[in-house]
Amino acid sequence: TEKMNICLISDFFYPKLGGVEMHIYSLASCLIQQGHKVIVITHSYECDSNKNNNRHGKDNEHGKDNGKGDGNGKRTGVRYLPGPLKVYYCPFLPMVDQDCLPTFSTTFPLLRHIWIREQIQIVHAHQATSTLANESMVYASEMGLASVYTDHSLFGINDDLASVILNKVLMATLCNAHAIICVSHTCRENFIMRTRTDPSIVHAIPNAIDADKFTPINTGISNTISDSHNDRDMESHNDTSCSDNSTGVTGSSNVKDRIKIVVISRLVYRKGVDLLVGIIPAICHMHPHVDFIIGGDGPKKLILDQMVERERLQDRVEFLGSVPHVKVRDILTRGHFFLNCSLTESFCIAILEAASCGLFVVSTRVGGVPEVLPSDMIRMGEANVEDMTRVLKEAIEEKIVIEVKKVKRKRKEVVVGLQSGPESEYISESKQEIVVISSTFDPVKAHERIRGMYSWHNVATKTVDVYRHILEKNKKGKESWSVSSSTLFSSSSASPSCGLLQRLARYKSVGPLAGYIVCMIAISLHLFVKCIDWWQPRELIDVVPDLKPDPFVRERDTETHAMPCFARKRIFFQKDCMHRTDGSKEKGR
Repeated sequence: TEKMNICLISDFFYPKLGGVEMHIYSLASCLIQQGHKVIVITHSYECDSNKNNNRHGKDNEHGKDNGKGDGNGKRTGVRYLPGPLKVYYCPFLPMVDQDCLPTFSTTFPLLRHIWIREQIQIVHAHQATSTLANESMVYASEMGLASVYTDHSLFGINDDLASVILNKVLMATLCNAHAIICVSHTCRENFIMRTRTDPSIVHAIPNAIDADKFTPINTGISNTISDSHNDRDMESHNDTSCSDNSTGVTGSSNVKDRIKIVVISRLVYRKGVDLLVGIIPAICHMHPHVDFIIGGDGPKKLILDQMVERERLQDRVEFLGSVPHVKVRDILTRGHFFLNCSLTESFCIAILEAASCGLFVVSTRVGGVPEVLPSDMIRMGEANVEDMTRVLKEAIEEKIVIEVKKVKRKRKEVVVGLQSGPESEYISESKQEIVVISSTFDPVKAHERIRGMYSWHNVATKTVDVYRHILEKNKKGKESWSVSSSTLFSSSSASPSCGLLQRLARYKSVGPLAGYIVCMIAISLHLFVKCIDWWQPRELIDVVPDLKPDPFVRERDTETHAMPCFARKRIFFQKDCMHRTDGSKEKGR
């Protein structure tokens, strides 16, 4: 297998956590395991030393590491994540929502320097709203590098001014891209319609999860996270949570004293928080045994707080606030159902995580959600309060078994005689009714099905096939694109070696007026690139040696997984010195 040098670039990466960030990190880790060289480029981050305690990174190549970033709380420079994965936190100015200020010029010298010193062959950008991603695609075509772009979200097709601007920017920056990857087939169709891209270069490669990190509780499956604090909802019924085959109950791992519905998402409009405001009171009034667990934070949390106060549901709705990703599995395993009310989704990783933990999923039928799970693991409704309430009610009635058991309780009582007479003891018996709530949905089978359907190694393998295809096409020197004013598509499968005139012809196809504006920007950028090549010749840039894969990285070792690879080497070296057979000690290097 031929080794490739790959650069993953986006404005969105650790310490910020989200779907795009987890996708980049997981893909990079699997590519490194397959023997490829991978680096990540993002902008610097302002870190809260109290909340974002850096257990993942090393400060720079000179070895400085204080565990909390720089003295001013800023994450900048070169860091190393487990793998080892080198991350360049470039000193670019973030603007709104952690996006860099778009210039299409000032970021080029540093990116060019990094790509040359790391001998990058493929530039892989992520997310349409990332300024770094869009700029890097243009820079890669100027430098003759292979470029790949991954689209993670659904956007409107000229529905409003924001959609018009974003689609025009994508048409301009991606018209020289050599391959496009979308995370679902719905996302692929949406992208082709928005940007008029040649469908032959657009690939659908679904997201994935690490199923070993999202397992049901008490299933006998080894898991990287302890189950010790997942049993809060089961303590009161440990003696009654036995299997009952006559009622179709699958086992004790899915028996709890209340019906728990879990919601974990950012509390923003796009995630359907307004739907939750209507769904929660309706379900609580229909089913007295139902409670809601809401994890996440955002500007829409206020309307949820107001709803809870107005409906007096403080005892039945639990707010957890912002949830670290390592704690998501612990929260999911507390529930029976996972509720997703998103108004738009290209591919919802949260649904996969919940299904892998053994939860039955109830979701809105939007975007790429119907592609994620089989029909027997999910129920979907339209994105309105009435239909989602109906679907959730039907799911509860179908999957939940409620049993009322009469249990005899024996209690020893002491009776004190009158006027300090002798005490007497006797045992009284009383019957007590206990409500046992069980689910007929088998969490173990659900987990095994998710494990078989989704894997980051499969995603990495399919992505590598895309890389190889465009590199082989470049080696053969084939050029399948031809300039034609009558063609429908604004881009086709380009070659990394296409010249300036070919690129200008592609830029011109963006639009009657926008095409000429983009061509003027491209010409000025081309002259700027020539000046940088003269001012800083390629021959004067040192090439850095490749990092060797860290032998201490273990897929299921969570105690050291979050530490930088070099820190973990020091830990294991010190442990080895402390437990030498001859009783002697050595100094750590």
